[in-house]
Amino acid sequence: MKTLHTNMTDRLDEANAKQWYEKTISDLANQDAKILEIDCEMLSYISSIGLRYLLLIHESGYQIICKGVSEEVYAVFDGSGLTKIMTIQKKPRKIQIDESKSIAHGTVGTIYRLDKDKVLKLFNRGVTLDDIEREKQYAQTAFILGIPTAISYEVVQVDDCYGIILEMAGHTTFSKELTNHMDQFDNLVKQYTSLLKKIHKTPIETGMMPSIKDIYHQYIDRAEYLSRAEINSLHLLVDSVPERYTMIHGDYHANNVMMKDNEMILIDLGDISYGHPIFDLAGMYVSHVLVGSYQPDFIKAGMGIDYQTCLKLWNSVLQEYFKNETAENLSQKEQLIRQFAYMKLSLMYVLAPGIENALTWKALEDARKELFYNIDYIIEELKKDNLV
Repeated sequence: MKTLHTNMTDRLDEANAKQWYEKTISDLANQDAKILEIDCEMLSYISSIGLRYLLLIHESGYQIICKGVSEEVYAVFDGSGLTKIMTIQKKPRKIQIDESKSIAHGTVGTIYRLDKDKVLKLFNRGVTLDDIEREKQYAQTAFILGIPTAISYEVVQVDDCYGIILEMAGHTTFSKELTNHMDQFDNLVKQYTSLLKKIHKTPIETGMMPSIKDIYHQYIDRAEYLSRAEINSLHLLVDSVPERYTMIHGDYHANNVMMKDNEMILIDLGDISYGHPIFDLAGMYVSHVLVGSYQPDFIKAGMGIDYQTCLKLWNSVLQEYFKNETAENLSQKEQLIRQFAYMKLSLMYVLAPGIENALTWKALEDARKELFYNIDYIIEELKKDNLV
């Protein structure tokens, strides 16, 4: 559906509300838009007449999204009841952070401990409020579906970056728990794998979440460093994956799982979707195995554990995930996962801009050799749907 983007002035009251309404309703019709997105950064006052004109637009069948609303103006929206029928997004509160309180670092942001009950997930520069609101929505959906996720309190701003404050009383990252309790490695792996399998067994209804295939098609189209033939091959590879309507995390690794009192909680749900488990398993192979083979220090910074522990974790997860398989079948499954993983490795330069500084472009060249040489074989193996 088309969206009309517009701004509010300092006030919307008796003096200008009718004129604003007539122009807006005309622009919506002329642009054949069904969604009205309003930047309310400058809005300091809205009268009851202004609210009534917004209601008129809503009753005419348009979806209204008001962004950057101040606390004072939000209270007016809330008091009128419009927050129940429109999307009213508050202007993020500005806060300061203590860099020494960092507890985990990933490709899209860093987690900081704020106090004993809360943490801040601060996203990298360039991650928009829309991206963050979408992640909040997906996290809420996952929670309702029975996946243990952190509860978000509010969106805040730190300098020119945005973040989410999450409930995380006393939780530590799975990577830290693993490092501190290697004597409990096997039990921790069972929990880690059990949560992954729970995700992959959770059915997703149409409209709840995007398709992982659609997400990958978008990544592929942005990979301008690939040739047109390579891009076409990757699209074909994604389309060859059998359809599944169960949940995918999108970036499951030891720093995206938190622990407390033997309970695991999932974080970083920006790429949550539905689809075939091979996308998650191949993504894990990239983060646990491939990236560290090029730059062990980089993977330790991102995963919180050293490369040898990553390898041990991957091998143990693989055996636990497919624990009823013969050694030969397990080897065949890992081979397919590894080959499919080279697709994600080839797209890492889209997923994590600047990563070439750590991986260099050698990883891409290796992915090209491994992936495109075997792509017909990979497609045929995927069509058999023998992975899970």
